Amino acid sequence: MRYKYRSHPSKLATLMVTCGAGGRTEFGTKYPIGIAHFVEHVRFKGTDKYTAKDLSKRIADGGGSWNAYTSEDLVSYFITIPEENIEIAFECLSEIVLNPIFPQKELDKEQEVVCQEVRMYDDQIDNLVHYRMMNTVFNNSMKTPIVGTEESVKSITREHLLQFNKEFYSKEHMLISLATTGNHQQLAEKYFGQLDDICVYRPPDNKIIYAPAASCVVEKEGQLQNSLSVCFGNEDVHQSLKLERHTHTMFNNVFGSGSASRLFMSVREDLGLVYGIGAYLNCNMDGTLYEIYTSTEPENSDKVIDAIDKQIEIMLKEPPTGREMQRAKNRARSAMYSKLDTSSGAISDMVNEEFYQYETGSEFLAKVDKVTAEDVHELAKMVFAGTKYTVVGTGK
Repeated sequence: MRYKYRSHPSKLATLMVTCGAGGRTEFGTKYPIGIAHFVEHVRFKGTDKYTAKDLSKRIADGGGSWNAYTSEDLVSYFITIPEENIEIAFECLSEIVLNPIFPQKELDKEQEVVCQEVRMYDDQIDNLVHYRMMNTVFNNSMKTPIVGTEESVKSITREHLLQFNKEFYSKEHMLISLATTGNHQQLAEKYFGQLDDICVYRPPDNKIIYAPAASCVVEKEGQLQNSLSVCFGNEDVHQSLKLERHTHTMFNNVFGSGSASRLFMSVREDLGLVYGIGAYLNCNMDGTLYEIYTSTEPENSDKVIDAIDKQIEIMLKEPPTGREMQRAKNRARSAMYSKLDTSSGAISDMVNEEFYQYETGSEFLAKVDKVTAEDVHELAKMVFAGTKYTVVGTGK
């Protein structure tokens, strides 16, 4: 179990426990798809010491709030609370991650709750497009939805949970992170036990296999607009992330992120074909895609895709201008300052440093300052040399 502390001026402290027990741990195993996410839900449903309601009241008594998330790679549990009451956070979070009892009555109720979550996502065309894209491109854990399916969620038993918990939630799998004005390592030792500076998780896949180029349609009755996703994926981009995250950020700020990006200026402002359009790097341990997303009227779908293709052609021919580069650097600064302005943002940075070997926020911005227009242009060539995938979500 590893403990990390970062001094932060906020008196609103954030304490987080993270394990490498995300969706990637369940693919191709004996466990039902969605169990990583389901375990996250039911850890809040009671421990040896507290019932679920007792935990909620205990944290609320200290002015705190709690939450958790499951990603493809990780699962994190966190409490944000006034620093004066930080001991409550240590006590309750240790109970949640170390001593869950998974009462059967609560499991039965939570299965229906998570099935409602599955149905909620299935009712949103953007999510269906995303699921189809992942399922089309990848043949590893990236191809399955983190929440699972109704069928897989209903098949999860208490025995599954106990086995999964034993395999992925032992102390050597845990990172404890704290961001606030003072270090409280003694509380970490009091409630979590001996800290041995060990944090184990499955390393990323050595090589990612991307499917051949594909174009798919997802139909959902009642949709008024088409949802469009155009993605590019290749191994070179995936492998470049650790060393070139700053260049990727600059490239996307120029091309696809924000209202001053080339995509937005062209497809929204010049052509008026969409209300909004953007792009981002969907990066995980076992695969990376550069995704352009938007929605438009059905009769405009081909025009939008043509407009995106035209901007890609321009990006490949024309490096960013000096003004675009300065704007992109300032956008990167703004995003990082906004993130690090809160203790919860500082915590997410610490988690990324541990599990993805990212640099600190200040180191990242120092690298951003050195990125040149030619660096961005060369990276654009790498990204758009990747295999192209298109998914259109439409009404029946």
